[in-house]
Amino acid sequence: GLGPLLERMPAGLDQIVGETGWQLSQEERGRVFLARALLQNAEVVMLDESLGALDPQNLRQCLDCVTRRAKTLLVVAHP
Repeated sequence: GLGPLLERMPAGLDQIVGETGWQLSQEERGRVFLARALLQNAEVVMLDESLGALDPQNLRQCLDCVTRRAKTLLVVAHP
């Protein structure tokens, strides 16, 4: 679900984001970081409050994607 966002970014998924790079909303930044983590094909993906800024539609889409692609998923939620 990152197609429209990546089309706006000059370097696509490789674009530097954050204070010194491309400015994204908290939600957009979280989605890009999650995509990068999944593309590394790691044995374990740990999400530490990574989904908190997502609206319900993007949350569902991200959860569907990560549960399909992550070999092992650890989700941390702080009370």
